[in-house]
Amino acid sequence: MLRNASDAEGRITLDETYHSYVWRYLVENILANTASGELPWEYAQMAIEINGKLQQQYYQPYYLCRLLCYAEKDYSQKYLAEMLGALLDTDPSYMRKAYQKTGLTSMESYSNCKLSNFDDFVLEYVVNKGKIDILKKLEDQDYRILDHKEISKETYEKFPELLSYLIHISAKKVTAEGESILKFLNNFPEKEELIKDKLEAYAQKQYSLVENAQNYLDIRKIRDLHSEECFRFRRIHHIVPHYFVDFDNKEKEIYEKDVKKLEDIKNKVKEYIESTPISIENASIFSNKLSNIYPIKYIYSGDYKGKIAEKVEMRGISSKRLLTYDFYKFNPNYFFIEYFIYNYTDNPIDIEKKALIAEDLYQISHMVEMLKKHFYYELKLTYSFFSSYKVIDRSLEDYEKIVMDYALSFSKMPNYVLDNNDFRESIAPLLEIKNAEREAAVATFNARYDERSIQNNERKQKCAGCEIPEFYLKKLYQLGVDESVTIYLENKSSYEISHKEDGWYYGIYIKRFKSLNELLSEILNECEKKHCR
Repeated sequence: MLRNASDAEGRITLDETYHSYVWRYLVENILANTASGELPWEYAQMAIEINGKLQQQYYQPYYLCRLLCYAEKDYSQKYLAEMLGALLDTDPSYMRKAYQKTGLTSMESYSNCKLSNFDDFVLEYVVNKGKIDILKKLEDQDYRILDHKEISKETYEKFPELLSYLIHISAKKVTAEGESILKFLNNFPEKEELIKDKLEAYAQKQYSLVENAQNYLDIRKIRDLHSEECFRFRRIHHIVPHYFVDFDNKEKEIYEKDVKKLEDIKNKVKEYIESTPISIENASIFSNKLSNIYPIKYIYSGDYKGKIAEKVEMRGISSKRLLTYDFYKFNPNYFFIEYFIYNYTDNPIDIEKKALIAEDLYQISHMVEMLKKHFYYELKLTYSFFSSYKVIDRSLEDYEKIVMDYALSFSKMPNYVLDNNDFRESIAPLLEIKNAEREAAVATFNARYDERSIQNNERKQKCAGCEIPEFYLKKLYQLGVDESVTIYLENKSSYEISHKEDGWYYGIYIKRFKSLNELLSEILNECEKKHCR
């Protein structure tokens, strides 16, 4: 017995004649029973063809929606791809609107019919069943399944002619843009020869962006920014690097120029250090000389790996990428050493590890700077998250301990600027002397100031201030119903008082007081409990 499509979506509408409604109902039943196998394919083919001749194309989104629903049924579906092909033949332009757009002409105007469902339908009933003729009809209407779904290797192996067709049609549609090229390379690895002209044009365009590059940052602006275009370039370069010889040669040219400049700095520093013994007394002169040769922006950081190279993003495909503002941190004309560390640390192009020379130069400057420092600590108080009272601000003390520890560790590092260890061996005991001065300054400060005594004094002051000034008492006694005012005790503690019809409140309205005097007594008791006990 033929199935009745009683689950058809939508009933007759005001703008639909009874004849049209009956026709739609009839066609839907034929499609449903063909999909279930109870009618031969010729019935559905004839119904769809007649539907087109009767110019009933505005029902096509509805029929397409029904096909998607049949695909989700439990019974064995037949001829679904063929019915889709027949619908495509009746009026391709109208059919395209059904599955590529939204609105009244789209199948999405019916419930449970989404464009993503159509993608799944095409993959399962057209591609995975090798219906290349129907896939060609979709391609002719600018619907490309590879834009929406990934086809499995097993399907390609089962239908080699499908793979050949998709490679051919995809290669014809590739442009010289990164997005188009990457999509083709991802879908068809090792088939880049089919789009050789597009790859060459893309590679030339990328090279033109760095042809006049002045420093390595100009290279990274094109390759390493955190953008979709840079991501595509990195991926394409990774897949087919032989197309980007000009780009890579430009990168190498800039690197070699930077290495030459670094070697010049190294030689000047080496000459100066070998001719001038370091001491605490001449540390300022020594530091100025080094600064004239190579200025350092974050000389007191110590953690140059964290401060300088924390966002070093190289060519690894899965690594993090450069953010725009990073380009302005280390101008190579002013802070070349940090620029070199920033760009070449862990960079595959730095095969000879020249970045270690730049790191050594940074360490030398940092150690010399620490010999200049005079350690003295003044009392500063700050609020602590864990205390009701101010505590001693030890941020400077902690910071100077950290940078001194870095300097001491640098004195034990290998040499990449000098040929021997004489400089580090001579500066290490001087740093120990300065570190002892720092520790003595801390001890002197601790002997002079006791945090517990400071807090006790503050507590006494606040306890003595648990009084309400006359000015605020006068305001409170004049406060009308539904009015509020913020008062301050003598110790600067603040309270917001509200007068309501049912009583008095302070802070959040949790506890009610019958009278103002009762509320004030509570506030003063709370103040004394907090500061006087």
